[in-house]
Amino acid sequence: MAGNLVQVSRATSTGSSASLKVTGIDSSNAYIILYSVKPVDNDKDLYVRVTTSGTADSDSEYDLTGVFMRADTSFSTSDGHNNDKWYLISAMENDTAKWSNAELWLFQ
Repeated sequence: MAGNLVQVSRATSTGSSASLKVTGIDSSNAYIILYSVKPVDNDKDLYVRVTTSGTADSDSEYDLTGVFMRADTSFSTSDGHNNDKWYLISAMENDTAKWSNAELWLFQ
């Protein structure tokens, strides 16, 4: 239905998986990806790539701009252009009170 959000796919990890694949993103529509992450180990980076025919696309075509709402200080901003992935978090801790939650907008 035009104008409504439709859930295309859902992926959940309950363990220490190093990757998680969300499928069904296969057209030039705009997509919203929601995530909530707490790593099992300290100092873990979180990044995202899209796939082409099931294989991670590592071309240098990833652009990112964002505002990070932080509980420990004021917000921070970030941007990057022509990278081989989207870096979302660098050296994240696994403290029980620290989670990363985000809403990503994906456009082709």
